[in-house]
Amino acid sequence: PMGEWLATHIPGRVRRPGVFSSYSNYATALAGYVVERISGTPYDQYIEERILEPLGMGHTTTRQPLPEHLTPDMSQGYAWAGGRFEAKPFEIIIGAAPAGSVSASATDMARFMLAHLNEGELDGRRILSTETARTMQARAFGHDDRLNGFALGFYEKSRPGLRAIGHGGDTQWFHTDLALMPSEDLGVFASYNTVSGGELSFGPFFDAFMDHYYPVESELATPSEADREVAGRIAGEYAFNRRSYTTFQKAMGLSGAVTVRAQEDGALVLKSPLGLSRLVPVGPLLYRDGLGEDLVAFREDADGRVTHGFLGIAPMMALERAPRSEAMMLHRVLLGLALLAFLGTVVAAPRRWWRKRKGTALPGDDLPGRKTLVAMALVNLAFVGAVAMLALDPMSLMSGPLTGLKIALGLPVIGIVLALVDEGVGHSGSAAPLQRRGGPRAGIRVVAQRLEPPGMEDVSCGSRGQAPGPQMWKSATVLEPGGLRCSVVHCHFSTTPSSFRSRSSSFRWRVTRPRRSRS
Repeated sequence: PMGEWLATHIPGRVRRPGVFSSYSNYATALAGYVVERISGTPYDQYIEERILEPLGMGHTTTRQPLPEHLTPDMSQGYAWAGGRFEAKPFEIIIGAAPAGSVSASATDMARFMLAHLNEGELDGRRILSTETARTMQARAFGHDDRLNGFALGFYEKSRPGLRAIGHGGDTQWFHTDLALMPSEDLGVFASYNTVSGGELSFGPFFDAFMDHYYPVESELATPSEADREVAGRIAGEYAFNRRSYTTFQKAMGLSGAVTVRAQEDGALVLKSPLGLSRLVPVGPLLYRDGLGEDLVAFREDADGRVTHGFLGIAPMMALERAPRSEAMMLHRVLLGLALLAFLGTVVAAPRRWWRKRKGTALPGDDLPGRKTLVAMALVNLAFVGAVAMLALDPMSLMSGPLTGLKIALGLPVIGIVLALVDEGVGHSGSAAPLQRRGGPRAGIRVVAQRLEPPGMEDVSCGSRGQAPGPQMWKSATVLEPGGLRCSVVHCHFSTTPSSFRSRSSSFRWRVTRPRRSRS
């Protein structure tokens, strides 16, 4: 039920209300629940009785799944895969419905637009009072007076000399845009039933329509020397505030970074999920797309530091300047280094095993905790792989039971436990140190072997918490096969040695565990 979902998914408050716009499906669903509570009528029934039936919108519904009489008329959604479009089943909006749950025909949407253009009335049937309709269409909030802002339900899509309002919507397979120009008594509606339709519905289609029917002649802007200094202050990394700040979905921001680069002539290059554009200055902290009419504005604080950006094409959200600690590139680099470390650990394991099998082990190949370390790396790599697989269907990370993600999130916890175990093993050296009769405890044996004819050298072994001394080691000269004389140093410790030192690089260090004595 709508009320239960809303009560258990209340988003965290991350800023003061009324300061910035950040489009929220939760807020839309909450508005629907308010209608249901105040009217005492289920939301779907209320919409049918108060809007759809009076306007004659017989091919529109908010119900999920579709009523049987509408099922034959429903368009299928398609996704491009394997060189062809694959038909997809009807989408069920989970959780945030009624946000995104309306299914409608273009003919019905035409009647809906006519009702709003006629200030709430169509064919003698009124769904809104004139005052309410005008209030809905009036500007209610904006980040910058020079840019498009938000009305109630609608947002502005205006261009120079012509005010337009509208609203877009996206699900996985359907992408839709609606625009009204009240002064022209004109409405435009377009809907796409493919996964790639969003590339056209948000901006490009409406821009092409307006360029054709309402072209605007833009003045050529020439940046000045002062513009170059301002561009340098604006340049940096930003993030849209329509994102999660308190849940795992915050990680999705790694794929949606917005970068602003300053050009030598004072222009800016803006790269965002909405595309790449070159911005030319046309006013104080105000820029225009060099290939269109879209405006972008920036805001600075009392110290002159640019803190926010605003896109005229997207008045439903704002850009926040990312602090250095939250820079997307920094976190991508850290993630890349972590992956390299995990991969290196896993790749090195069979090489160590092969060296030990051949009798050519290197220093540290037998240090305790190696197996635990490899297991930890494998677990973390499995987590990255699982998340990558889940990310192939981004909508699965936005709604639904998230069972796969919950299972995947258990892997890093296992990795942390293994890391703690590895740390404990590394400090303890041996789980059960041995006590030899008449001698020191021997948990670890370090052998330093000189592979060349011996000379006078000062060789010592050190261990954490144990000072090196002659009582801890002994040396001997042995004759290897082939007549090669070798100097050998044996050191016995009850804990893991932290350092092995020699004035010469000709010693090969080998760490082994002593055999348990029966005596």
